[in-house]
Amino acid sequence: MGCIYRIFFDNYIECYVGKTTNFKKRIVNHKNIRNKETVKNWKLYQFINKIGWENTKFEVVETIDDSEYIKNSGQRELFYIKKYKSSLNKNMPCRSSKEYYHTFKKDICLKRNVANLKVRNQRNKRSLDYYYENKEILKIKRIEYRKKNNEKMKKQMATKYVCGCGAHIVFGSKAKHLVSIKHSENLLNNILMAKEKLIYRNKNIDIRL
Repeated sequence: MGCIYRIFFDNYIECYVGKTTNFKKRIVNHKNIRNKETVKNWKLYQFINKIGWENTKFEVVETIDDSEYIKNSGQRELFYIKKYKSSLNKNMPCRSSKEYYHTFKKDICLKRNVANLKVRNQRNKRSLDYYYENKEILKIKRIEYRKKNNEKMKKQMATKYVCGCGAHIVFGSKAKHLVSIKHSENLLNNILMAKEKLIYRNKNIDIRL
């Protein structure tokens, strides 16, 4: 006989909902693995270790026949997670990747941006280290390049393009334009507008929270 069970704590609203085919064995399992390195940082075990095992309580909220367990246990578990507003569940059963994305859209975007920023900072550091280690050599190469490609560089400086802020500028004024207040304000507005239009894509959800 399977069941849906709840872990709760006196004087706290936090709880956890799970499913099992052996309730007593599952309680013992929670107790034994709560300090293991692989799981001790999970929300449930962090909270149990903080409150204390002696203050942790269990209850069966619904029993399920073995013949129906595989088919219906996930849906019943999800029902009770929503009913008790469980805050300690790491995963939501029977939830599609699209539902996951819309539920955690803000966190997914934030975590992806933080990861991208970390990689960008590492690359910037490598570039700066290389520049200062080879500053004189790079200066000589830059002077030689300008002598050989003077006409080409003039054409490049006069090339027009559209900036990310929407302004039409020439390449020669790019550096000055990028530090202007108008550029910063318009670019931020464009980013916020694009964020509002962000839609579900499989690539957007390949991040574990």
